[in-house]
Amino acid sequence: MHLRRASTEASRPDSYYQSVMNIGKALSTTVALLAFSAVALADIAVQYNGNYLRFPDAKPTMTGGRVLVPLRAVLEGMGIDVKFDPATNVITASQDETVVKLRLGDREATVNDRLVLLDVPAQAVKGRTFVPLRFFGEAFGAEVRWRAADETVLITRDEVITSPIPGDVTGLPQATALTHTGSGWMRGGEQITFALKASPKQPATLYLNEGQIQIKFTETTPGNYTASYTVPSAGVQRVSFEDEDAFAVVGMNSQRIAIRTTQALKVDNTNPNIVNLEPIRLQKLVQKRPVITAELQDMNGSGIDRSSVRIWVDGNDMTSSAYVTDKLILLKPDSDLSEGSHNVKLTVADMAGNMSTVETDFDVIYANNLVQSFTLDSPAMVEPGDRIQMTARVDSTMRRAWVKFGPQGTLRSFSGEPGSTMTASYTVAKGDAFDETPIIVVMENSKGERLEYATEKTITMVGASTPKPVVTSPLADAVLGDSLIVKGTATNAKTVRVKVEYTSSLLGLLETSGLVREVELDIKEDGTFATDAIQLKGILGSKADSYRVTVTAISAKGRESTPVVMNYKGK
Repeated sequence: MHLRRASTEASRPDSYYQSVMNIGKALSTTVALLAFSAVALADIAVQYNGNYLRFPDAKPTMTGGRVLVPLRAVLEGMGIDVKFDPATNVITASQDETVVKLRLGDREATVNDRLVLLDVPAQAVKGRTFVPLRFFGEAFGAEVRWRAADETVLITRDEVITSPIPGDVTGLPQATALTHTGSGWMRGGEQITFALKASPKQPATLYLNEGQIQIKFTETTPGNYTASYTVPSAGVQRVSFEDEDAFAVVGMNSQRIAIRTTQALKVDNTNPNIVNLEPIRLQKLVQKRPVITAELQDMNGSGIDRSSVRIWVDGNDMTSSAYVTDKLILLKPDSDLSEGSHNVKLTVADMAGNMSTVETDFDVIYANNLVQSFTLDSPAMVEPGDRIQMTARVDSTMRRAWVKFGPQGTLRSFSGEPGSTMTASYTVAKGDAFDETPIIVVMENSKGERLEYATEKTITMVGASTPKPVVTSPLADAVLGDSLIVKGTATNAKTVRVKVEYTSSLLGLLETSGLVREVELDIKEDGTFATDAIQLKGILGSKADSYRVTVTAISAKGRESTPVVMNYKGK
């Protein structure tokens, strides 16, 4: 989740930001979360450098759209020395070289004698002194983040407070160690056992994958707890997360303490994808050494393991002759293939060991001089408006012939009769995305079979780029429900990447944004695409104010189009 100041704060004096930004990072996350609702204030826990702070007799309160917290409960909990002079109503907070002074009821404060303007003054409420949390957090260089899994605000600073926290952690349970048996990437079916050492007879919960997975611990002997997690198969639930530090929460309500494991946990149960395998099934090629290619994908997974890639032609392992990257495999056989049917089998695994396999069958036809000549009259690099002239002579036994750019290109007819010189031309359009695209002659014989012959000619567009996709549904500015299906069209592209993000405003104080989901999917033969239903969410799982969908088309060569951004309304 990313946070930024709402536009309503743009009118603040520059001196405010300049003074505070030189001192520390904002605690804006804490302000927003504590301000979320009157009910949430009572339920949210506040943790500072691993210790939970308590508010035994005075709770945070909202004034003028800003959160005020009990003076001593938070500042002393952060190890900051606090003094209050009742004669002058002046609060002095100090630590190391930072000294902050402000007077009850005033909108002006000083940080190391520099004037800072406050949105909300410090004030007395029912005999307790309340101070603006945001201002003090900034002044003393604290940083916070929100852990939605157990509704806790985590406040951290670089320094480590070794002295006891006065009166704020009494009665809390203790946790001293959290370990697990996971090693390297874990995949479907593998089990991870967690061991927790903590105060006996306490409820304890394990949280994985940013809290999305929750497992109860079992106390086996006093103070020793265990929990296990079996990575599900991808058919049951797709799971993939990397370097996620698992954590456990011990205790209940305000008497809770959290502990993290220092062992990185990496899980991936989803097989990689092998797409756009060529030659395509049952294709007939007038070539003795056809080029075999495929694209490799492992979206949001552990990544392709190049050493795992294997390719067989007619049962013969030809991996050593192939060119392999983490995105594609390319093989041109070292020797001629025999005439007739051939089989290609390709396997690939990701770093977690999840494996995928695909196969294709195609025919090689020995037909000498079916394509007797082919010439290309165009620049090596073409631009929109350039005219490409082609001539070809194919055997007179063929009924007709076409030319196309690339295996998936559109057929364009030759003028003339087989057995004579035929011509074809094409004017390069703005939306074309030629990138070393092979030119292929397609012929039809007397049986109606289509035979393909890849010439040695290729065509490339200057500054070759992939055309922008078109989003056909939902329409711009539509109001979304609980789920979203993105539909559209794309040309000269193999896949599209769809990224859905949310934006919410908490009580007009802050804008929060984050990722809902990001997927990459193949474009269908008719040029259309559609996602599965994407469940929409915002902060704390609620509906967001608005959503932004970014769609990018990606060519077979990995060239990305200019993204198309669509904005929608939430609640």
